[in-house]
Amino acid sequence: MAISGGDISCPIAKAAFGFEERNEYYTSGKLADGMYASCGEAGAKFEEALAKYDIGEYAWLVAAPLGRANFVPDTVLVYGNSAQVLRLLNACLYEKGGSLKSDFSGRGDCTDIVIKGKKTGEPQVILPCYGDRIFGMAADDEMAFTFPFGMGEKIVEGLEKTHAGGVRYPVPIYLRFQAEYPKSYQELENLWSQEKGRS
Repeated sequence: MAISGGDISCPIAKAAFGFEERNEYYTSGKLADGMYASCGEAGAKFEEALAKYDIGEYAWLVAAPLGRANFVPDTVLVYGNSAQVLRLLNACLYEKGGSLKSDFSGRGDCTDIVIKGKKTGEPQVILPCYGDRIFGMAADDEMAFTFPFGMGEKIVEGLEKTHAGGVRYPVPIYLRFQAEYPKSYQELENLWSQEKGRS
């Protein structure tokens, strides 16, 4: 599916994707004032926070199911519940560790999905916005996750390795009166106990 500015009905998306001018009405915060924001000044900060393309930077957006795309995509988008998104996050961080930085405004998740990841080259955890829920029918139990297509092999490897390490989906749910932790966690507890015994 290929879309241009003429195919998009959402004014926020038209402006952010550079298909229409970001005029004074847009930048003043009037789109959010009284709906998402207490005033125009706060509303303007919502528009300012969105990732954007320059006017005319792109003429078309192209999307396809990953298994049927006849082009190399920039970004892979996955919708899932929070546990599934967690597994993708685990996979992304498996090799390098650390954390993934995400920010949320509750508006314009299409800019997070398409623009932010492409500009940063980093995976994104995305909370579907109100429009995505109304028009895209994102469900209450869904979140989104994007990653650069070039990271695909690393994501698969990370999923396999973390699965082998015991991080699974579906998450096993069982009641135990004594928590059981991985051996590495138990070793840390043992070291703490030994240190306390020496002091």
